[in-house]
Amino acid sequence: MSARALPGVAAVLRTVTMADAQKLAALALDAEDAISARAVVRKQLPVLESLGL
Repeated sequence: MSARALPGVAAVLRTVTMADAQKLAALALDAEDAISARAVVRKQLPVLESLGL
């Protein structure tokens, strides 16, 4: 992640509740590998892909 992405990331984080973050973390941890974890989280929070995350 580049420094340019930080404002966008901060904006996204302001929209995510603690419950949302915990749900996303659980989905990522339950994934079989890092690629699957990223895909499942991006599916739930598609704005991450536009930020390159």
